[in-house]
Amino acid sequence: MADKRTGLDCKLYVGTALLTSADASTQSGSWVESTIARDVTTGDEKAEADISSRGSTYRQRKTTLKDAPIEGELVYDTDDYTFQAMRDAYNNNTELAMAAMDRGITTVGAQGLAGNFEILSFVRNEPLEGGVTITFRAVPSAHTHWYTKGT
Repeated sequence: MADKRTGLDCKLYVGTALLTSADASTQSGSWVESTIARDVTTGDEKAEADISSRGSTYRQRKTTLKDAPIEGELVYDTDDYTFQAMRDAYNNNTELAMAAMDRGITTVGAQGLAGNFEILSFVRNEPLEGGVTITFRAVPSAHTHWYTKGT
């Protein structure tokens, strides 16, 4: 049977220390699961270079750098570790270890995007008829990789 998941199965983690290599299992601190995360999106997209020449009949392209932001929404809770870590990383222009996984990060076979990120945006949303939320965008800064938990 296929491994089917819903967004409820997925987990967003914030590290208590930065990654020092492209292997999330070597994180010197610990991973803290975000319980205030709502909709989370991980991007993985390549840029492209045009390498066409006058001798080309068709446009020729070559992929270049990858971009893999993590974007999402948090329930507004100033006492929560995820909120504090993202807010502080944003305000202090510092990196933050993050992992967006398809299940618990210690579960064998779990996989997802991990690395050090900078918080590019941290926006408070105040709808008239709804709870206050934070919309965030985290962009890769170091040791970004697709992590799969082995045995």
